[in-house]
Amino acid sequence: MKPRRSSKTEIPEFESIQEEAEFWDTHDTTEFLDEFEETDEVVFVRPEKQVVSLRLERDFVDRLKAYAQEIGVPYTTLIRMWIIKSFKREVESQREDKIG
Repeated sequence: MKPRRSSKTEIPEFESIQEEAEFWDTHDTTEFLDEFEETDEVVFVRPEKQVVSLRLERDFVDRLKAYAQEIGVPYTTLIRMWIIKSFKREVESQREDKIG
C-alpha cells in the first residue's frame, strides 16, 4: 500500500457546479488524497426521465433509424440529443436577443 500524500491545501466549498468544474480542470485529485475517505459503497443516481410520445411520419422514422444506425447510436438517443441541442441553442438565442 502506498503512503498517503498530504494535501497542500483543502478542497474549497463551491457555490456552483460550474465553479467546481473550473477548479477540477486546474487541480489533480492526488493533491487532496488525505481529504478523501475510502468507501465500499458507491451509488450512481440516474436522473428521472419521462417518456414523451410524438407522432412522426413512418418514412421519416425509417430514415431516422437508418441514419442513427450509420452513426452507431440508437435512434431514440439521436432524437433526444437533437432536441436537447436545439433547445439549448434556442434558449441561448433568446438570451442574446434580450441582451442585444
